[in-house]
Amino acid sequence: MATNTPNYNLTKPAGTDTVDIGVINTNMDLIDAAVALKAPLASPTLTGTPTVPTAAVNTNTTQAASTAFVLAQAGTVAPVMDGVATVGVATKFARADHTHPSDTAKADQAAVTSHLAENSSQTVKGHVELATAAETTTGTDNTRAVHPAGLKVELDKKIAHSLATAVSDFLVSSGAGVFVKKTLEEVKTILGLGTAAYTASTAYATAAQGTLATNAMPLSQKGAVGGVALFDDVTAHLAESATLSELAHVKHGTLTTTLDTAWAGAQAPFTKTQAVAGILATDNPIVDVTMGGTYSTDEARLDAWSQIYRITTANDSITLYAKKAPTVALPIQLKVVR
Repeated sequence: MATNTPNYNLTKPAGTDTVDIGVINTNMDLIDAAVALKAPLASPTLTGTPTVPTAAVNTNTTQAASTAFVLAQAGTVAPVMDGVATVGVATKFARADHTHPSDTAKADQAAVTSHLAENSSQTVKGHVELATAAETTTGTDNTRAVHPAGLKVELDKKIAHSLATAVSDFLVSSGAGVFVKKTLEEVKTILGLGTAAYTASTAYATAAQGTLATNAMPLSQKGAVGGVALFDDVTAHLAESATLSELAHVKHGTLTTTLDTAWAGAQAPFTKTQAVAGILATDNPIVDVTMGGTYSTDEARLDAWSQIYRITTANDSITLYAKKAPTVALPIQLKVVR
């Protein structure tokens, strides 16, 4: 007699039953329907409340974790206040409601807020407000700071005023960085000049300073008698050249070049024209060979240099004449005075 399986209600014919294709098909349908309800091995989607074995605490494998395992991984040690920053190696996690201890070494928020409200003064440290242009000009505020741009504006005003009044007024230091305005006559009195002349006036010093013209300050002019010789015409002075008998301006410099061994001529005199930037045809330079090599090198240079007996100048070049063509290169320098 046929029976049925307890799980899927499949028909199990008795050993003597005739094979019934209909029974087989029914069993196949029941099996297919049951398999369709099963989760696949790869990425299954489970419903209901599936359970898995709870692994031991700190298990670190690919097995499924139960909720009991997760809760068992919660930390049981109170968090520290501070320390050296580190990633950590613990497998326990921190609970959402954990609390760190208070750090009494750090300023509390109330103290910070109070500090932010403190303004500085001449006796109290605190925050500084920059003065506006108007406040800088007024100059009576002792709680605000003047920034460089504002200070420059005021200094420019003072300097401009000083320059504008320099013809008749002078700023004279009275000590401690304070300046006062003085007239020309007041400045002369301070300097002890009395009525000493400072222009082309014929009014010389008073008896207190002497009655000779040499004791007065002469008009600026070249060759002034009885005083310091100054120059009205600076341009003319700069154009004057010094001589053996008159002190004036000179120009001087040292030019350098190196003579190679290519000389013109099959017999004496041998010649060589060498480019020298800056030399003029009117120059009469002092020319000499430059030493600085080994003894044998310098000796060869001296011997070759002794063969040169004449040098002429042109604009940007010189021409040398030699009794015997030098066979070594000659570095030379030309000292020019104009």
